[in-house]
Amino acid sequence: MDNLAAADPSHLPFAALDGEYATAWHSAPLAGPVGQWLQVDLDTPRAVDTVSLAFVDDLGVGWPVTRFRITTDRGSVEHEVADTLGGHSYYTLPGSTSRVRVTVLAVAGERRDGGVGIRELTIPGTTARRALRTPNDLPTGFNGLVAWSFSRGPADRPACFPTPAPGAGSDATPAAGSVVRCDRFLARAGEEPLGIDRVFRSTTPGSYRLALTAVPRPGGQLTLTGVPVAATVSSYLTGDPAVAGYAAVDGDPGTAWLADIGDLRPTLRLQWHGQRRIAEVRLRPAEVPVGSPPTQVEVRTPGRSQVLPVGADGTVRFPAVRTDQIEIVVRETAARIADRRGNGWTATAGIAEVEIPALKELLRPVAGGTPVAEPCGTGPAVELDGYRYQTAVSTTLADLLAGRPAPVRICGSTGASVDLPAGGHQLATVPSAGFVVQDATLRPEAAVPAPRHRDVTVLDWNPTDRRVRVAPGGEALLAVPENANAGWTATVDGRPLTKTRVDGWQQAWVLPAGDAAEVRLVFAPDRTYRGALAAGAFCALAVLLLGVWPVRRRVEVDGTLPAEGPAWAIGILLVVLLAALGGVLPVAIVLAAMLLRQLARRALPVVVLGGLTVATVTAVAGRLQDHGQEWAYGPWVQAAMLVAVGAVAAAVIPAPGTKLQDEDGTMTR
Repeated sequence: MDNLAAADPSHLPFAALDGEYATAWHSAPLAGPVGQWLQVDLDTPRAVDTVSLAFVDDLGVGWPVTRFRITTDRGSVEHEVADTLGGHSYYTLPGSTSRVRVTVLAVAGERRDGGVGIRELTIPGTTARRALRTPNDLPTGFNGLVAWSFSRGPADRPACFPTPAPGAGSDATPAAGSVVRCDRFLARAGEEPLGIDRVFRSTTPGSYRLALTAVPRPGGQLTLTGVPVAATVSSYLTGDPAVAGYAAVDGDPGTAWLADIGDLRPTLRLQWHGQRRIAEVRLRPAEVPVGSPPTQVEVRTPGRSQVLPVGADGTVRFPAVRTDQIEIVVRETAARIADRRGNGWTATAGIAEVEIPALKELLRPVAGGTPVAEPCGTGPAVELDGYRYQTAVSTTLADLLAGRPAPVRICGSTGASVDLPAGGHQLATVPSAGFVVQDATLRPEAAVPAPRHRDVTVLDWNPTDRRVRVAPGGEALLAVPENANAGWTATVDGRPLTKTRVDGWQQAWVLPAGDAAEVRLVFAPDRTYRGALAAGAFCALAVLLLGVWPVRRRVEVDGTLPAEGPAWAIGILLVVLLAALGGVLPVAIVLAAMLLRQLARRALPVVVLGGLTVATVTAVAGRLQDHGQEWAYGPWVQAAMLVAVGAVAAAVIPAPGTKLQDEDGTMTR
């Protein structure tokens, strides 16, 4: 085991090559940092003289890397990591290579614990791409037009969530009666932070309509329309729009701008129409969500920059200046703990509200219906078979914060209509400054019947045997959101239904048109498995009965019993095997069983029988109660089997002082 936490698809190796600085590859923390490596195999050998590399500098991941090695086909070169943050260029041995490997050699303080991460690895002249190839699982003989639906899925997750404010009712909404709470460890960028890249195949040429939806790009710049004071920032916590720059000028103290981890100079930029005379600003501290309040800031206006202290009430005073913009750079903060439940991470710089007396009539509350838009040519781009389509995005601030995907409009004279010939195709999206494509669909332009829906009522739902009732209607698909498995069968009145798949992975069957019907879903291999399990239990019971049944044995008076072999050797082999499989615990069980044998000579058979009985009864009971193999692999069954096997090993090992019979019939100690 090299990781106690849940697997996070946001930190797969490709995250170091996707061109997105906000994503990163993370190693398994329990494997230690030294020796961890990331290798890129090139499609063709090419000359690589330098690479650009940026390591993760976050103690939540591991200790900062101090020395590493770059290996190519030409050899290896060791480097010290640059002192400054961000990507830096490092040389390699010159010449052609088919691979580039980065190996960590040391971390800060020569530590041996924790993980490491690579935020970005760039090889000049190469572009890393990763497309998912969709299955071509159309029914045999089907020649009509089909529709495709692609999605990034729900793998991404924000760090901030609205919660009812103290004294608010349970029906509080983000717009009223609620506050925002954040935990940076909740955030996930997902496996596809840059959008969709799919390869698919069509069997019939046709005209299709392309439809897209988009969600905020983590860390992107959001453009609010009609806001008197525009706010942009250098970063915001994990790229979550709930704590973006607008939150510092939205008139709501329950929201706040929080800088991201690693931002050494958090900067808030405000801009408005018409010059105003400004002599002071007040920075209200971020209480919820929790932010570290600034204690020293740098105020920048055109032609002037001043480093100033922040007063106890958050006020910053400076010589009056007429301007239509101002930058506030946080240089020092009073550290606050953001989460006291256990993680105990220090909050980043945060500002709940910026109050400027000269802009009092402009700094008014921002409504949830405020438009957030990207006009044509600035939205996410879509490439279909090498042709790029420009787009526009329009939504509202409330929908954006609620996580609702925004519709994307295809620009141009042809709009969303595209012609696809038969054969292979590739659809890829490129994120814009503020949005990334979440879903993409291609539907035939020709008139097609509207999707048919038939109500489904679950009558009985077990892991291997299910019954549902389907309302009357036309031909439709009965889909189960589980991985397709050939063992499942669906029948209506004993007649099997035709199998298919939805989205390339979901189990589904073609339900013919007709009256209401009861569909039975059965996992066929389970019946054979249950029969084999019952037969095994019967055989085990028979062996048990034969073992305890008294039998009279005839022994020759002058005969000798041949030795079966050195018992100690068999016992040692069993102990070594147990140690290899389970570590120290099985060895301790064997020693305890040997001690028990010395105290009660007939106790070990009872221990073996008890362990096997507990394991068998528990596993069979779990299976009969439709828990599948869950109980068989549970702690009770595994512990009982471990005790039984340990007792068998202890019974084989000779006890000190026991008489053994040699091959010639003599007795030795």
